[in-house]
Amino acid sequence: MRRLIIPLLLIICSCTARNGSEAVTGEGNAYAELFEISKTADGDDMLISISPADGSRDTLIISQPVTKVVCMSSTHVPAFDAVGADSLIRGVSGLRYISTPGLLQLGDKVSEVGYDELPDYEKIISINPDVVLASQTGASVPAYVTKLRSLGVRVFMIYDNFENHPLARAEYIRPLACIAGHLDKADSLFNGICGRYNAIAAKVIDVPVKKVLMNTPYADQWFIPGKDSYMARFIQDAGGEILGSKEGRESSVISVEQALTLSSQADFWLHPGTLRSKDALLREHPLFASFAVTDKPHSLWNNTLRSNEAGGNDFWEGGAMHPDLVLKDLAVILHPELFKEELTYYLELE
Repeated sequence: MRRLIIPLLLIICSCTARNGSEAVTGEGNAYAELFEISKTADGDDMLISISPADGSRDTLIISQPVTKVVCMSSTHVPAFDAVGADSLIRGVSGLRYISTPGLLQLGDKVSEVGYDELPDYEKIISINPDVVLASQTGASVPAYVTKLRSLGVRVFMIYDNFENHPLARAEYIRPLACIAGHLDKADSLFNGICGRYNAIAAKVIDVPVKKVLMNTPYADQWFIPGKDSYMARFIQDAGGEILGSKEGRESSVISVEQALTLSSQADFWLHPGTLRSKDALLREHPLFASFAVTDKPHSLWNNTLRSNEAGGNDFWEGGAMHPDLVLKDLAVILHPELFKEELTYYLELE
């Protein structure tokens, strides 16, 4: 019987990405740059290759749909839910933070498998998954991936968080659904997401740009997304501009005093931590009450509408696969004169 095969060694790729480093270029994709889906030479099996820009490459050959999957990132769960394949997921990292309804309905059929720093190796091995879907946030492959592979567990790296465009990250529904045997359904869903997203972005092209102050201090550092970042693209496509944003993808750090100066230019203040009220925000720091933007009506908004009791936030889970809904929310907030839809992920701090 044929079975899914994952090379345990990384394969060096010879394709060239836009930045000149050797990597998968995403040829044939609408937005994503780091994965390819094709067929094997005999045309019988599907082949998925995913690569970050460092030249490494991980490949899956799928002879038949998998039956058991472990997801080490919550952003991969909604793709299986969208194509009706929740039941394939037998283990999740951070189960209590999950918001995806289809997975929650499976109850004890889904196990907690621990976190990157402390995975439950025994639990993962007992599940005997066809594949563990892993992600990477730093410069190197996480240690738990190497450990699992040494134990004979098949691990496939998904680099969706390395993509900068919201639609590029959403496009990872395609390789994930391909693993589940539902690529055609994923293509249809993704085309709908793209159409809705681009229709919203087109509607704000000629409107006055709104100035946006982002975030609050985290561990005494106030991070501002770079101009080429995932979040900056959302704000731009919603008809806004992030104040203090610098060139590049990486975030820069400002002081509270610098944020106070920026606030005098801001029309809106978005993503102030996990807060859900204006009073709570003003209590966070003695200078916040002096921020000019706090005196403007309907100016304070956070992406915490769909947070659960454990602190999980569906904005970072379901929102990753539904950037059309995120953009719709931002467009409603920044340009209420043009959009009147109900909000999905955002609430106003009142």
